[in-house]
Amino acid sequence: MKKIIALVATIFFAVIAVSAQPALMMGVRGIYQSSGASIEKQLWELWYDSSQDIFPSNQYSHDVNTTSSDMNGGGFALFAKIPLGKRFGAQIEFGYTYNSVGLEFSVEEYNTGTTYSTKEKTTFHTLNMPLMLTFDIVQTKNFILTPMVGLYIAKPVGEAGGWLEATINNTALFGAVFGGSMTLRFGSVGLVVDGRYNLGFNSLIVDNTELFTPRALQISGGLAFMLN
Repeated sequence: MKKIIALVATIFFAVIAVSAQPALMMGVRGIYQSSGASIEKQLWELWYDSSQDIFPSNQYSHDVNTTSSDMNGGGFALFAKIPLGKRFGAQIEFGYTYNSVGLEFSVEEYNTGTTYSTKEKTTFHTLNMPLMLTFDIVQTKNFILTPMVGLYIAKPVGEAGGWLEATINNTALFGAVFGGSMTLRFGSVGLVVDGRYNLGFNSLIVDNTELFTPRALQISGGLAFMLN
């Protein structure tokens, strides 16, 4: 993973060195994300085993009633959009995201129908490296509209916090990116608004337990610089 991070960083800063390329765009964006995270069965079992104090001390059996989650957070990213033709391009990024996942668990007692529930929160940090293909469907002097699609690698850093203060086992999280951006140009400077959905492929694993698959809608805004 260190080699991958080093390679992406090398590519990113190499883009700066070739800034004479026409239509090259570089910038920074602030990120806000909000969405859900698909809960794994192991996470519910871990919570159940560690939360027996919320249940009455009797022999009644319990079963899962509902589980839900919401994933929020924010961060920032440096990006470079490299032209591959008149309208096609590739966008590479290197960023950081703080992730907070709220979890709501509920179980129902078989014999009485009584429901017991609780809310928990887990936090973790990632370094993110998306690589996307872009296509400018609108391309004027003052406005650019760009759909994008690609893949990303997210490297968890540090430990999980909140309800689960434990070691993260993942070397990396992988996923797909779908979205688009709008750029309003003022000469060589642009205001960029970006919306995308990150579809995670693998689950976050903490203490060898699969917790949830991160999936989030991201909205961001930032500045871009056109290096023509």
